[in-house]
Amino acid sequence: MKDVFYRPRDLKKDDLLSYTSNIKEDRTELDLLFQAMPEIAGADYDAKIEEITISNKKVFKVNNNYIVACFEESINEEVIREIAKLKPYHAIFRDSGFSNDSLFANLEQIFRIESPDTEITVLWG
Repeated sequence: MKDVFYRPRDLKKDDLLSYTSNIKEDRTELDLLFQAMPEIAGADYDAKIEEITISNKKVFKVNNNYIVACFEESINEEVIREIAKLKPYHAIFRDSGFSNDSLFANLEQIFRIESPDTEITVLWG
């Protein structure tokens, strides 16, 4: 993750668009997963990781659905609904990955219907 703790006096108006993501540009989806596993979900690095495909999107399942994460771009409602049906303890997404703003806004509602006990985390970037 980038250092996103800036003081307002240190920011320049022309540079604001460069701060729209706190994820470093060279990070892969596995990098994001390995950072999220212990920090967000308390999972160890030696956890079993399985990669599956839902609607042509790469999805990671960690420790038999303890964590289910998708960091792909343009994910749609079908992907989110299928992830929710897996009933993970933690579901992790990237905010720039949603195909539209209304889908992002409805994320919690989809999980409330399909998997109400899932803790949802959305990484900014």
